[in-house]
Amino acid sequence: MCRWGFSSIVKTLKDVPDDRVRAYIIWLPVFGGDFKGQAEKLSRSFSDRRVSYFLDPKSLSGEFWEGILKTGHPVAWDAYLIYGPSAEWQQELPAPGFSMHQLGGVTKAPRLNQPGIRNEIKGHGQWLKAE
Repeated sequence: MCRWGFSSIVKTLKDVPDDRVRAYIIWLPVFGGDFKGQAEKLSRSFSDRRVSYFLDPKSLSGEFWEGILKTGHPVAWDAYLIYGPSAEWQQELPAPGFSMHQLGGVTKAPRLNQPGIRNEIKGHGQWLKAE
């Protein structure tokens, strides 16, 4: 996730204070440099009990999600996935109910925009309607 994407997620979580919402942010070393230091700095900048942060220095999660999303990139990163409350995570993970991205050349999902992802989470999709 890049800074702009992180900023969009922070704004979204502030706009959607629902305690049922969870965000799992996985930092990958896509651009090199001090990825760990930058990830820790950004993670410390936003504390919310609904958010869990993870470092993935080998981009294994990005390879895994690429297998589900099929973006055409070696790893799926800068991807924003929404799973509803009825999603069942078992042996094989389901495809997300909705996703956005910031990946060049990907046309299978809309590009990330904060109002769009906020509206999906707030209930224009079915994410918060099921108990």
